[in-house]
Amino acid sequence: MGNVFDYIKNEGRRSLRELEFGPVDALILSQLTYLNFDYVFSDYAYTMADKEPRPLPLTVITPFARSRLLFKNIRAEQDCERLYRLFAKSKRFRDTCLSGFVNEIDLVEEKQFSAVIFKLPDETDFVAYRGTDMTVIGWKEDFNLTYKNPIPAQAAGAEYLNKAALSSDRPLRVGGHSKGGNLAVYSASKCLPEVKKRILEVYSLDGPGFRQEFLSDQDYLEVKDKIKKYLPQSSLIGMIMHNQEDYTIIKSNRRGLNQHDLFSWQVENGSFVYVEEIADTSVLFDKTIAEWLARLDDDKRKLFFDTLYGLIKQTNIKTLPELSSEKKKAVKSMLQTAKGIDAETKKFISKAFASFVLLAPKTYKDEIALVKIKEKKTKIEAKLHKNTNN
Repeated sequence: MGNVFDYIKNEGRRSLRELEFGPVDALILSQLTYLNFDYVFSDYAYTMADKEPRPLPLTVITPFARSRLLFKNIRAEQDCERLYRLFAKSKRFRDTCLSGFVNEIDLVEEKQFSAVIFKLPDETDFVAYRGTDMTVIGWKEDFNLTYKNPIPAQAAGAEYLNKAALSSDRPLRVGGHSKGGNLAVYSASKCLPEVKKRILEVYSLDGPGFRQEFLSDQDYLEVKDKIKKYLPQSSLIGMIMHNQEDYTIIKSNRRGLNQHDLFSWQVENGSFVYVEEIADTSVLFDKTIAEWLARLDDDKRKLFFDTLYGLIKQTNIKTLPELSSEKKKAVKSMLQTAKGIDAETKKFISKAFASFVLLAPKTYKDEIALVKIKEKKTKIEAKLHKNTNN
């Protein structure tokens, strides 16, 4: 069983006309949005502000790969470098041009927005939105989705798609990973009617869901049948507010949150390896979060996440793995030392956090133990079956 590297090695020998665009191609382009295209486009003084932006061929971009500037200080540097090199030399993608790259970070607005247009050899454009990385600000922005509609990045995404459509009259595909998948769905829903008609497909790769009112909005319903949402079998990020969205489940070779990494998604015979059901642990995680959020109105959700984010910043924690390593620190202790938080807010945050902690054992932890017993039983049965056949 292989992954995206095996796919591009094998299927990369066939053009997009010989083998039509598919979901693994969307994964490749969505992953490439994480590269440091800032260096390339700043050198060429080229942004979406240009009235008729000039697409850049890979021959212009590849020297930045050779110098490794494209991969500097990004997550999974080596994997990203390997993917780009295979991408650039493949028959399938080597004639691709890039245009309209933007990268906007505003800590005040809590906005992290980046996107690029892949102008593909099959005469279509793929508008790709970058997702969040493992930074705490990225986590905070994802949870802003629970009480704010739209978040700044969503509004920017819809505006970007409208501008992208002006650069050509080609059919459009839209997609992204993580928050980028959410932005792709939102932007396709809220773009101009004439742009919406040109959209062939919308790809959300483990992207967070939406508030219920968005899923019943006419704008969303107009593109719903074009949306292809993919989740790894133990998805956590993509299960946040999944509500009534349809999705397809992909096999991953990793566990837990690490399945969010697209390089872990399994590919075989030119397609994803699909599984029938999302893992019980993911369903339970979603159930726990949903129950907890239902106890808080929008104002209280905002207060909770804003305050918690402020507390985390005081610890100088920058990434989620660091936050995990700090989980033994009592939030009560953090609140006691926090500055600028009044007594009433501290009391609310403590109660809100405690309600989640109390919910988890009842609806999550005990059931996870049963899930683990079930998984162990399945493995034993499979081993016995194998021995019997031998």
